[in-house]
Amino acid sequence: MTDKNLSQKVLETIKNKHIKPKPRWEFLLKNSAIWTVFVLSILVGSLASSVIIFLLRHDPSATALAAHPLKDLMLKIPYFWIVILVIFLLIAFYNAKHTKRGYRYNSYLIIIISILVSFILGVGIYVTRGAEKIEDSFYKKIPAYRQITDQRGKMFIDPQAGRLAGHIIDIKDNTIQIQCCYDQVWKIVLLDDAYIDLELGMRVRLLGEQISDNQFQATDILPWFNNHHNERKNFHMRTN
Repeated sequence: MTDKNLSQKVLETIKNKHIKPKPRWEFLLKNSAIWTVFVLSILVGSLASSVIIFLLRHDPSATALAAHPLKDLMLKIPYFWIVILVIFLLIAFYNAKHTKRGYRYNSYLIIIISILVSFILGVGIYVTRGAEKIEDSFYKKIPAYRQITDQRGKMFIDPQAGRLAGHIIDIKDNTIQIQCCYDQVWKIVLLDDAYIDLELGMRVRLLGEQISDNQFQATDILPWFNNHHNERKNFHMRTN
């Protein structure tokens, strides 16, 4: 088939099927939308990266079971946030490939750049303490995430061995009440030198001694996360 015949056939097809060219603004709008989704995906990925860094550095969930380095690592991996990161990196990759010139880009290069940008931004968010705020917000507002986190928290709890953890549901004088990850409520008696800056809803770890079925005397009380930014040795209680 000659070029002339091919052109004629294409013109006839366009005419018969009433095909009309799309306006330029439609292509621009579509391309802008794709790039917007790409950027948003990278940003969400960076948020997930920051929380992953935060949890790997500060989550004490596996401390009591660190019998083997590999086992300890497997217990500490924040699977929820890794899944979020992977999903949004895939979304970013898909959108980058469907931009106007996306087909020209090397797929591996897009993936590597997306991961690097998400990690670099994630480090920045972590350093500015944004990661712990994101994680805490998820814990308080998303029941499914709280269940996942509480399952990891069970690794630390062993009242008979002097370890307890949960979130504070009541504060009175030198006692508090905490609800553990398995929903049991404990009354905690605090020694004078065991106070920390307490507030309702705060997640804490307690070291001390079990004195009855649902009572625990705390000799030391710490925020849940190790080396927490707000961790201090002398604290006080507050109810707000």
